[in-house]
Amino acid sequence: MMAFPAGTVLMPASKDEDLVTIIETADVNLLAVFKSILLGAEISFLVQGEEALSLLPLAQLAGPLSRRGLAVAIMVAPQDEDVARELLSEVGEP
Repeated sequence: MMAFPAGTVLMPASKDEDLVTIIETADVNLLAVFKSILLGAEISFLVQGEEALSLLPLAQLAGPLSRRGLAVAIMVAPQDEDVARELLSEVGEP
């Protein structure tokens, strides 16, 4: 699959193709790293909830339960799931 610039909305190619959530995070710094890794690997992805997280700049100061409610999800096509998880695991998250 082709990589899209940050902010591009990725839609499933068909109704039969569902996107798979590979990670959830409320850490904007890690989110930037994850997006950079996926873009570098030319893996298409969708970040769900990024806009809401950016509206709450103090979210990083919230407790663990609050952050969980504010987490964004990074999703990829099923055929890219294994490679994406492997790449992101090198950062130490998934």
